Amino acid sequence: MSLKLKNEEPAKPMKDIQIIQDIKDIQDIREEKLSQISGVNAMDKAMKEKTVRKVAMVVLFVGVALLFGGLAAYLHNDYFLKNAETVTGVVTEKRMHRNYLTCSIYVNYEVDGKTYDELYVSDGHDMQIGQNVTVYYNPDKPTEITDGREITMLFICLIVMGGIVFLIGGYMVFWINQNPDKGIRIYDRIFQKTSRNK
Repeated sequence: MSLKLKNEEPAKPMKDIQIIQDIKDIQDIREEKLSQISGVNAMDKAMKEKTVRKVAMVVLFVGVALLFGGLAAYLHNDYFLKNAETVTGVVTEKRMHRNYLTCSIYVNYEVDGKTYDELYVSDGHDMQIGQNVTVYYNPDKPTEITDGREITMLFICLIVMGGIVFLIGGYMVFWINQNPDKGIRIYDRIFQKTSRNK
């Protein structure tokens, strides 16, 4: 009996050492996996934040482009009026569009013995067929005409739209810089909805 006990006693510490080693190995594997997951999450978060910033910058640049488009339309119209010549025309057609916001007016006019019938304005609600109007035309290309207004509807639309989009884009850039985590949450909501719709 005494011989058996002496032989069994050294086996217990060996087993304990093996168990401790197994636990350490499991902990190491777990820590490694956690670090990998956190690394992926950090990369994913950084990519989302970058994408949200890009979207905000695109909106901002679209606003700037619209503002420049409005300025270009104003300068083009100003140059046109400085070089234009005038002639009296007659309203021949009035087309009211479905939305009732635009009403195309066509006029008949004569330049150097040649008669033209062209679009005059797109917002001529108060004009009537047979009404005499002043036509501003390009001497080099008489089909290019306008009603002589310095501020055109195109200029107003581009400036208003550009200003709104620019302000939204600027606010988005500022807000995302202050609240990057909220921007990422909004990104997740948008892309989760689009993936569900698909």
